[in-house]
Amino acid sequence: MEVKEIVVSLDKEIKNHQRQIKALVKAKKVLAHLNGTGGGARVLSAEARKRIGKAQRARWAKIHGIKKAA
Repeated sequence: MEVKEIVVSLDKEIKNHQRQIKALVKAKKVLAHLNGTGGGARVLSAEARKRIGKAQRARWAKIHGIKKAA
């Protein structure tokens, strides 16, 4: 095998590995997205938002010394 043939063979191997790396990176992104770690906004139910808001208002009132009207 001549040097030129070896270089061509190595170039083919490099391109093949680069394609495989791109496929793995793409698969990783898809899996990360499915797992919820892919970024984006979290979606909360209306009930959850209501509970969180109520708790936050209670914390704010406690800090500021405001009593709830009966």
